[in-house]
Amino acid sequence: MKQLKLSRLFSLLLALTLALTPCLAGLAEEGNESQNSMDIVLRSGTEDGAGEGTGEGGSGADGGDQPTNVPVTGVTVSENAVTMWVGEDKSFGVTVSPEGATNKNWTSSTSNASIASLSGKSTIHAVAPGTAIITVTTEDGKKTATITVTVTQQVGEIRLSADKTTLKVGGTAKVTANVLPENASNKGVTFTSSHSTVATVDANGNVQAASAGTTTITATAADEKGAYGTITIKVEDMATGVTLSPTSKELKVNETAQLAASVLPATANQGIKFTSSDETVATVSETGLVTARKEGTAVITATAADGSGKSASCTIKVGATAVDVPVTGITLNHKKITIEVLKNTEQLEATVEPANATNKDVVFSSSNTNVAVVSNTGLVTAINNGTATITVTSKENPSIMAKCLVKVGAPVLVTDVTVQPTELNLKTDGTYQLSVSVLPSNADERGVTFESSNTAVATVSASGLITAKGPGSATITVTAKDSSGKKATCTVTVTQPVKGVTVSPSSVVIQKDNVQKLTASVVPENATNKKLIYKSSNETVAVVSNDGIITARSEGWATITVCSEENQAIYGTCTVKVGLPVYVTKITLDTTNVTMWAGATRQLGVSIEPANADIKTVTYGSSNPDVATVSSNGLITAKKKGTATITVTATDGSGKSASCAVIVKQPVTGIQITPNGFTLVKGDVKDLKANVSPADADNPDVIWTSSNTNIAAVSSKGQVTAVNEGSCVITATCKDNASISASCTIVVGTPVASVALAPNRASMNTGETILITASVLPTNASNKGIIWSWESKDGASIILTNGAVKAMKAGTVTVTAKAADNNNNGAQATCIITISGDPIATPTPTPAPTVTPTPGPTGGIWCRVNTEKGALNVRDKIGGAVIDKIPEKGTFLVVNWGTTWCQVYYNGRYGYVMTKFVQKISSEPTAAPTPAPTAPMGQTAQVNTAKGALNMRDKIGGAVIAKIPEKAFFIVTEYGATWCKAWYDGKTGYVMTKFVKLTGGSMPTPTPVPTPEPIIDYARVTTANGGLNLRDAINGTRIAVIPQGATVSVHSKGADWCRVSYSGKTGYVMTKFLTFGSAAPTETPIPAPEVVISYARVNTVTGGLNLRETPNGTRIAVIPQNAVIGVITKGADWSRVKYGDKVGYVMTKFLADTTATPAPSTPAPGNTLQCYGKVTTANGGGLNMRSGPATTYGRIASIKNGGVVEVYDKGAVWSRIKYNGTFGYVMSQYLTFSAERPSENPDPVIPSGAKAQVTTTAGSLNMRAGMGTTYALIGKIPQKAYVEVLTYGPSWCYVSYNGLKGYVMTTYLTMIN
Repeated sequence: MKQLKLSRLFSLLLALTLALTPCLAGLAEEGNESQNSMDIVLRSGTEDGAGEGTGEGGSGADGGDQPTNVPVTGVTVSENAVTMWVGEDKSFGVTVSPEGATNKNWTSSTSNASIASLSGKSTIHAVAPGTAIITVTTEDGKKTATITVTVTQQVGEIRLSADKTTLKVGGTAKVTANVLPENASNKGVTFTSSHSTVATVDANGNVQAASAGTTTITATAADEKGAYGTITIKVEDMATGVTLSPTSKELKVNETAQLAASVLPATANQGIKFTSSDETVATVSETGLVTARKEGTAVITATAADGSGKSASCTIKVGATAVDVPVTGITLNHKKITIEVLKNTEQLEATVEPANATNKDVVFSSSNTNVAVVSNTGLVTAINNGTATITVTSKENPSIMAKCLVKVGAPVLVTDVTVQPTELNLKTDGTYQLSVSVLPSNADERGVTFESSNTAVATVSASGLITAKGPGSATITVTAKDSSGKKATCTVTVTQPVKGVTVSPSSVVIQKDNVQKLTASVVPENATNKKLIYKSSNETVAVVSNDGIITARSEGWATITVCSEENQAIYGTCTVKVGLPVYVTKITLDTTNVTMWAGATRQLGVSIEPANADIKTVTYGSSNPDVATVSSNGLITAKKKGTATITVTATDGSGKSASCAVIVKQPVTGIQITPNGFTLVKGDVKDLKANVSPADADNPDVIWTSSNTNIAAVSSKGQVTAVNEGSCVITATCKDNASISASCTIVVGTPVASVALAPNRASMNTGETILITASVLPTNASNKGIIWSWESKDGASIILTNGAVKAMKAGTVTVTAKAADNNNNGAQATCIITISGDPIATPTPTPAPTVTPTPGPTGGIWCRVNTEKGALNVRDKIGGAVIDKIPEKGTFLVVNWGTTWCQVYYNGRYGYVMTKFVQKISSEPTAAPTPAPTAPMGQTAQVNTAKGALNMRDKIGGAVIAKIPEKAFFIVTEYGATWCKAWYDGKTGYVMTKFVKLTGGSMPTPTPVPTPEPIIDYARVTTANGGLNLRDAINGTRIAVIPQGATVSVHSKGADWCRVSYSGKTGYVMTKFLTFGSAAPTETPIPAPEVVISYARVNTVTGGLNLRETPNGTRIAVIPQNAVIGVITKGADWSRVKYGDKVGYVMTKFLADTTATPAPSTPAPGNTLQCYGKVTTANGGGLNMRSGPATTYGRIASIKNGGVVEVYDKGAVWSRIKYNGTFGYVMSQYLTFSAERPSENPDPVIPSGAKAQVTTTAGSLNMRAGMGTTYALIGKIPQKAYVEVLTYGPSWCYVSYNGLKGYVMTTYLTMIN
């Protein structure tokens, strides 16, 4: 008996070990791409950080052999009645009697799975409120026991609202609680007040205001499951009085005065309403700025806005004398004139600025009255030969003047105008700069004008640059600007080159001795030379006449090529078959319906049957091109929201077609948060709004996160609650696209209530400087930063820097100081400055290069350098080169905060500094970051030297200040016959014209670098086993698996989920699997992108063009004929090019220059068969075929071991293949490649209705709804049971057992017949 017990114990331990083996295997990473291992990974992906742990052999117990059969007499459960919350899981115990029963197996079932379901045999899962019965039934004897399950719904959320959130002392409000969900079993709540001295609340939500302050009313769910809601109530004292300063003021017409008002006590609402007793005498603004309008008396009243009726007043007396408007400038209608003696006069006209100047009187004078005199009205009369200067001066301010140089005597007119060349031939879109000479060199006026006789053929700029527009002839006339009438002409002949040849039809089938007419034409239609040349590749099969008539001679194939006479490298073709036609019988698409985002593209896959059809070409059409377009090769482009049908039609005349329904959705393209940045008091609540663009986006939902929930928390609806003093960043992220987000900075502390300026009015002379001091109240405000601005309505100007004002031009200026905390719509104050005197010239900034400006950050933390001594280095990357230095105690903006390094924005660019030298400050510095420079106007040009760089000199013929590399682009700002003024790499200088090739357009602009998401911390992945799933949204699709122990960048932190970045991808992971405070990961330098300098079209005679890794190297792609590609470098034999996302080398002779640019989407992979592959998996299972080259792409098929596939793109890791007419990707290591198609391993011949026996090692075999462990489990087949095999497969069989049909793994079956 003892030996029998030991034998049974050993059998049970063996069964337990075998049952656990597939569970442990489920924890492994996806080390290969075979089907069985992939099934394990898919199961482990069901939870974040843990595997599923259920093998495919089932989990039933192995009863073993018993010497005698002991029947079951009864069964009991651990609890006969349980009460559970929705979502709760509860396990129960089962006891089968007697203890020594031979078969103690049992099953469990539920009377209502929509209320209580079973997870496994002995775990109850509460689904919805209600009652259900769980029944346990023994396999032997069918004995039963029951459990009555009562499921209750807990409260998930409480939303509070109030009829009033701001009360006066003694006032009341009603708080209402909306308890969710609606079917919660207990909707009772308990109300409490955080500050009962401010306001109390009773059990029904009635609030009674007691004293000034702020309190939070909280409603807590009575079911004690932790749900609660809050609302903030503010209590204010009633105003007891209003102070107003001054109480009286005397003004002159147009003068202004700023009144200062406040409400008593300070805890009352500080709102003030200003009114005037007579607005014809004096008006007052909302901020208390009084403006005198006419002589008289008016009373300005400041009244408390809280309804208390408290007020104060100021008496304004306006005097009769108006304020003078000074003269700021004078201009003349001529700066230089020529008059003949005693014959001519010239009228000068003076314009006084501003237009409303009080005294516009001027005085004219001549520097030499023997030469010319001038009247009081500005009429100049010539007296004697010579020169004189006429000056006009302001009578009010003699220092304001303008001058005109007068020459008296016979004018020196232009005697000759010549232009080079006099004849010019150009092609459409070509340009040429004319060279003009004017004689004599001392002519009074040497300027010329340019005019084209036919702008449809050629246009000419004011500087003489000719641009060819269309074929034809035009005459460019150059005319002297003076009265000489001298002219010169240049005849321009423009030709339109051939850019393409179209041939219709592109393929044809003709029976012997029949003829077919081709229709061919050049592109564009207005090409100058439209002549074509026809050729046949096989005249024994078909010949073609000069007018395009094909004559069939004998059966076979031939290609008719139609070339442009102008350029035989430009051609079209028609494929000819002589013999009986084989028509298309069926067109199959890879999908019949697809949903796309607007702006996205998708390549439509097309299969033609039969394989030997003569003409396999198809045409594509869209029923609604406004919604979706389709290219000639089947690339669908989603345009805008709506539906369209893409139809694919055979061109062989068979009439066969297929269609695909396209639904286009509008994605979110931008988010804007309002309000954007403000200050809150601890306990305050503020609602943010995320404005999503465009307005018709299909999913406008956003995810709200806080960079520091200890400072401010944000709800899923955007409601911000101030928790503790400090600052943090609130971010709204698009739910469908995590790369689209917006942020705003929240400061928790004391907001600014008012701003005052001293002085609030000043008078200055031009050139003088004063300092305006801004005072912020209250003095303990958290953010005392000031934003300065100024405006003038009469042309006055100043230079304003942090309150320091330098007067530049006379007039009136209003300087405004606004609180930077943006609270209460921004408290502000103004200072009115009156400026007199001569204007001071403002320095002109040096022209700067055309670059994409570095975008300033939309959020961040203002900080100060905290070194013990000296400046702080700014580096180009973590631990990289020093690119700038921030002075000791200098301020800058931190946009990404890390434990060791911070990313900062300083002096107009981004960089990295060490965190230990960074000190946070409470307010933003008033100096804004320096804006990125703007580019000089001009034309783009390219260095055109025969060899080497082009010298740039500091002046014409001067010293060399830079060298522009061969073929490099630069900007020409002034074009001359011998020298050009140019800009390159931040420098302006002169280059020789003969080495300049004008290209037109603008400088190539680098792709802007997006502003990185703020990093608040780093964390290490600490899962119990395996990797951690990175998802595109909370509970969204898995986009990557982060290895255990890896370090991630944390952008926002929540109780359950965190937003992180890892290996170039950003998404969400579960917080519980992260350990925070890790060091920043080492940064890998990103290589600089290669720049495309031009574009070219593939111009092969037949077929595509090979793209290789190196000249004569391995082929990496095949570029289709006529495709447009980017050229990086161009050589005599080989050129480095970019096609889609691939860069490599092609032979230069097969490229034709073009002005076209490639489509923005990545081209479809090549469709040229390279070789064959035979599946050879290690475990004999199937091989997964995926929709993309990574295990994160969906599985679209399983290829049996020994199956043969066609290989179209062989790669080191992944290969693009075709299997059963479908394209996809498999791991290359599981393929054996061969040039010839190998034989495929045959499937075993299993007759219909064959029998098989279950041979598991773990008790029972799982039956599933489909071929894969991701399909639902629909039953379990006992070990050694017999099944009927309906369909046999190498990995899965479709079987029937006890009337139930489903799929089981073939490896656990032993065939009987």
